[in-house]
Amino acid sequence: MWVSVCDVSHIAVGEMKYYTHNHFSFIVVRLDSNTFSVFQSECPHKGGPLQKGELRDGKIICPWHSYEFDLITGEAVVVPYSEKYGAWRNTGKLKFIRHRVVDNRLEVDTE
Repeated sequence: MWVSVCDVSHIAVGEMKYYTHNHFSFIVVRLDSNTFSVFQSECPHKGGPLQKGELRDGKIICPWHSYEFDLITGEAVVVPYSEKYGAWRNTGKLKFIRHRVVDNRLEVDTE
């Protein structure tokens, strides 16, 4: 089900916004004038609140354990302490949400 989120002019390039819809929470990041990254707000590592994280150089950094996820691929590009503790610290990817722009409004697929 497609849900209208906001007018695209309400999100500046490089800005992150947190939204909820019927207990479904997600983050929208505007990467450039025509590109958005939309993903679930829970960190794939331990469920940390990514909306409280930091955007830096095309990545979002989880506030709990400092995992860094690429906003285009979803991959964890920095896995803290992996050299010390091994590969078990590896984690999943960001859970992207299908989205589209219709009449200058950002819509997400909640299914």
